[in-house]
Amino acid sequence: MYIQQLHLGITRNCTLECEHCLRGNRQHINMNPIILDKIFDSVKEIKNLLLTGGEPLIAIEVLEHLVEIIKTKDIKINKIYIVTNGTVLSPRIINVLKELNSFSKLDLKVSNDIFHQTELINKNLLDIRNENYQKLNLRFANVREYGKETYCYTKIALVKRGNAKNLTDERLQEFNKKANQTYVIDNSLYENNYPITLENDAVIGKITIDVFGSLVEPDLSYEEEDMIGYETGINVMTMPFKEAIESFIRYHEDKSKQKTLKI
Repeated sequence: MYIQQLHLGITRNCTLECEHCLRGNRQHINMNPIILDKIFDSVKEIKNLLLTGGEPLIAIEVLEHLVEIIKTKDIKINKIYIVTNGTVLSPRIINVLKELNSFSKLDLKVSNDIFHQTELINKNLLDIRNENYQKLNLRFANVREYGKETYCYTKIALVKRGNAKNLTDERLQEFNKKANQTYVIDNSLYENNYPITLENDAVIGKITIDVFGSLVEPDLSYEEEDMIGYETGINVMTMPFKEAIESFIRYHEDKSKQKTLKI
């Protein structure tokens, strides 16, 4: 099976608890590597693979298992994206990153927005992050951290989900005084439809799988992911991956129809 975009939430654990994080409070949960086995029993090629958390580099066992799967099954991946806060580094992680880069184009970015900088300083991790940055020769960027920020011209839009539900206008103004760009709340950016189609073993669109193996919509808080997982029961641990995709497409189409009817 070919998948255009596959997003795996491989951990809910993190070293930080940023105020703008739409995911919510960190949870000490990593993805069961068996979930990867279930997925890659069917998948042979991926255009874009996105690995997120939490802090994805915490889940080293999951990443090492992914490397083994790619090797043994000869999975073709055009590009792998990982966004990290840069505070986690070890010889094992460096080895995994080198392996992933040997299979595909690895796009590894260090989160460097004002929210991360503040949290790093509060937790005395700024020097550690900068030291890790030097060791890995990573590039700092005004990144669009997946699920947390979206560029909107010279403004950066945040969504009121997860921790950001508690982000008041006054608190946002405090950050804007320190930041080079202006942060605004704009929930409309996360109300788009995400069409998914499956034709001849080719999935066009984005498939998002949470830490428990449930198929969910992208850009959700952990709480929202859990609600959808419970509501649909669409999980790669309980059904073949292709069947799970077909079920999720039907769920998504029904949801879109209901939304249209309400309008």
